[in-house]
Amino acid sequence: MDPAGKVMERSEVSYNENNKPVERNVYDGNDKLIKNIVLRYNEKGLLSRVTETNGEGKVTSDITTSYDERDNVIERRIRDFHSRTLRFTFDDRNNCIVEEMLDENGNLTMKSEFEFDENNLLISESGFYTDMNRSTSMANTHSRYEYEFYS
Repeated sequence: MDPAGKVMERSEVSYNENNKPVERNVYDGNDKLIKNIVLRYNEKGLLSRVTETNGEGKVTSDITTSYDERDNVIERRIRDFHSRTLRFTFDDRNNCIVEEMLDENGNLTMKSEFEFDENNLLISESGFYTDMNRSTSMANTHSRYEYEFYS
């Protein structure tokens, strides 16, 4: 509500038989539809797709998510103004050990690697980043952090 008590925005949410949200409509203060979000789930009940449209029905965002057999997110494809794909690799203890981001053309723009000790504690992480915004050349940076635990 604004300071005068007028509703600025309201939402209506629909749920499936498992009580998970499947659609959200967002309206402005004049009851005009400004956004629609549809959520879909896979056979295990995990969120597999989120599609957002504007008030005119144009898709503004479409996100699909894939999982491995242990229900870890292994890929998330994001299609919007800055489309990208995120990929994740997990070890046998379900720790994310690699995270990658690719641009809309499939070029690797970011990669992070994580290392865990025998107690499943994060002991190091490395990040590689490519600055794709430069018009004449690409700049690459790398950072590494190591962690020690004291009792």
